[in-house]
Amino acid sequence: MFKNTKTVWKKVLYIVLALSLVAGLVVSAVYGIFDSIHDRGIAEGSPEDVVALVNGEEVYRKDYSFQLDYMKSLYEMQGVDFRRTDSQDILRQLEVYALEELINQRLIIQQAREENIQVSHQEVEEEYQEVAAQFDDEEDLLSELAEINLTRDGFMSLIQEQLLFQRYMENYLDEVDPEELEVSEEELETMYSLYSSQIEDLPDFEEYKDQLEQELIQQKYDQLVELKLQELRAESDIQILL
Repeated sequence: MFKNTKTVWKKVLYIVLALSLVAGLVVSAVYGIFDSIHDRGIAEGSPEDVVALVNGEEVYRKDYSFQLDYMKSLYEMQGVDFRRTDSQDILRQLEVYALEELINQRLIIQQAREENIQVSHQEVEEEYQEVAAQFDDEEDLLSELAEINLTRDGFMSLIQEQLLFQRYMENYLDEVDPEELEVSEEELETMYSLYSSQIEDLPDFEEYKDQLEQELIQQKYDQLVELKLQELRAESDIQILL
């Protein structure tokens, strides 16, 4: 058996699922949902069905279904019941968003390869060993991966893509003008005023200021990432086959 369910599946499912721009969300929320994803299985159709083409590269139903089930699990953790009629609008939105996330992931990884960003076999192996170290032995890890239809080689490929994705985004954000990420006092005060209208017993502005600044910086990073994705999508051939 593995040593720490929470730690291990945060790590394993982060790599499996989170070639995502919202890595913090994935890392904070992924533990505890593995069983519900595994129990539900995949969406209708063959796992090998192609659901989209991104510059000619195939996106498979099995990946789409896994991403969708992951997102549904996050909502279910907040009490959403997708069996209810009034939750169907949320489900339809998630079905679109899950595929959009996979397309975004493909675009970034393709761009990383086009720019000849490299990830060494040693780096991939080190990441794999970090995961394996959380289990009593490697066979336990391989057994758990098999439960989500992953081989060792398949998992290694996902690790490589995750590292490519991460390195590309780091390089891209390193080139951003630092002034674009600066937060003004006026922006801080505006956000604090908004929070004050929504949250009771909010800490004083000076006490809460550092947290507000970090949130605003993250928002600015997210906006830059979104602009990059819009640029890549405008230059790409994307076909939805669902």
